[in-house]
Amino acid sequence: MSDNNEQSNRNENDPEEMKVIYLSRKAEFEAAAAAGNATACRLLGNMYYHDWLGEPDYDRAEELYQRSADGGDPVGKLCLANLWLEGRGHGTQSEALTLVSECARESGRVVIRHENPDGTLHYALSATQRTIPVRKR
Repeated sequence: MSDNNEQSNRNENDPEEMKVIYLSRKAEFEAAAAAGNATACRLLGNMYYHDWLGEPDYDRAEELYQRSADGGDPVGKLCLANLWLEGRGHGTQSEALTLVSECARESGRVVIRHENPDGTLHYALSATQRTIPVRKR
């Protein structure tokens, strides 16, 4: 996948703008996901999770998020955890929270938790890495 600065400068908090970006790059994401790119698996999973391709397909999203997580993408791991925490897919809440912990440990970034309007929890990674002071005993 190529990095397009024009697209990366767009507002990632605007769902309609993100939908346009994702749909314009769907073929690129599919090809990269087929080649094993973990980030592309997550991005394609987002398309299935949201209703950007018609009706949401949570089974397909879960499969792609799992491939992303297995491929080492920490955000893919959080997407999978969030799916499970919403009661979708095949994972338990306990498994989801384990993924959240692993993500924080492996990425070295802070995991931010907030509650969605429907009462479900959602986790996201902070933009910067954190440092953990180590005490000597």
